[in-house]
Amino acid sequence: MYFILNASPPPAHPCEGRGLLANAEPLIYVHIMFFIYIISNISGSSLYTGHTDNLGQRMQEHIHKSFGGFSAKYKCHRLMWFETHPTREAAFTRERQIKRWKREWKLNLIKEPNPSLDDLYPTLTEAAVFTPQRHGLAPRSLPSQG
Repeated sequence: MYFILNASPPPAHPCEGRGLLANAEPLIYVHIMFFIYIISNISGSSLYTGHTDNLGQRMQEHIHKSFGGFSAKYKCHRLMWFETHPTREAAFTRERQIKRWKREWKLNLIKEPNPSLDDLYPTLTEAAVFTPQRHGLAPRSLPSQG
């Protein structure tokens, strides 16, 4: 999914030079991604899995308990793990998959990129988001169902 925002200079476009973009504002394309994330409380006794299209905003909502529910009740606001997906549908499917997992499987998923179980939110940057291991399309082994 892409959104068009005002910016300069305009990108190369197949219609340039034909008068079709005359009087048009400069454009850039911004890729929108969707996130699956796991948060926990300070003691690590509770895990919450969710999805969003704005991880920073959603983390602020968890921190300030903007919405009731599980994460507010159990004080889950430490970002332990996340991955990105190209569509809301893919993120939702992955979220549902992870929510069915046993706690041990979720902890193994978290510990692979975050062995010390640090809160990732304070150090969340574009560089942290745009790494290949954060993309939900990367190959990985799934826990066995047995």
